[in-house]
Amino acid sequence: MKTQMRRMDPSFSEKALGYRSFNDFLRSRDDIAELEESGHERMVRLREA
Repeated sequence: MKTQMRRMDPSFSEKALGYRSFNDFLRSRDDIAELEESGHERMVRLREA
């Protein structure tokens, strides 16, 4: 997902926004995205509006 976001906006940086990791950034957006982690796998799902 981060790769796609960087394709859309090459200047995207979660660190510049104050997050230590991309996962921290995703967790902060739990109103629009759901993050499921299982071992080394992560699944991001957009929440329905």
